[in-house]
Amino acid sequence: MTKEIKIFLEDGQIWDIIGLPDGYSVKVIDNSTNKITEWSKS
Repeated sequence: MTKEIKIFLEDGQIWDIIGLPDGYSVKVIDNSTNKITEWSKS
């Protein structure tokens, strides 16, 4: 099953990550709160 991750940024950009390869991760850091959100596929 292919998973699709969409990241919506405040300036209107949309990032699509489809079928994240094994061993890769996506990390998003919110500069205003320093909150880190990470997606990975093991």
